[in-house]
Amino acid sequence: AFMWSPHLLSKPHDWHDKADVIGNVVLPGSGSVDWEPPQDLTDFLAKAKSNTEGQGAIFVGFGSCVLPDPKAFGKVLEECVRETGEWILLQSSWSKLEVEDEEIKERVFMLGPCPHDWLFEH
Repeated sequence: AFMWSPHLLSKPHDWHDKADVIGNVVLPGSGSVDWEPPQDLTDFLAKAKSNTEGQGAIFVGFGSCVLPDPKAFGKVLEECVRETGEWILLQSSWSKLEVEDEEIKERVFMLGPCPHDWLFEH
């Protein structure tokens, strides 16, 4: 089973019957009812929403992936932000990505541990 939204990317036609795209998995009782976001995160989300006509920021996460050259990928991310004007929530986890361009830093939030069920509602 592959856990991403089939609305984002459907199951490839050449996959066998035992492989499927099942969407997100949330364990019962794993909600973030008591979780309080840090103020800098709520400030960033509000600023992103006001600067994107209500659309808000785009989440980019890498989970446990380790990129071979995080500095080079950081430069690619900076270029994407520069060209699109998007606001990004970046959860780089083990790759330790960084944004060095001062012009871009305002539109990229380096997200640490955060319950995704809370985040995707906001």
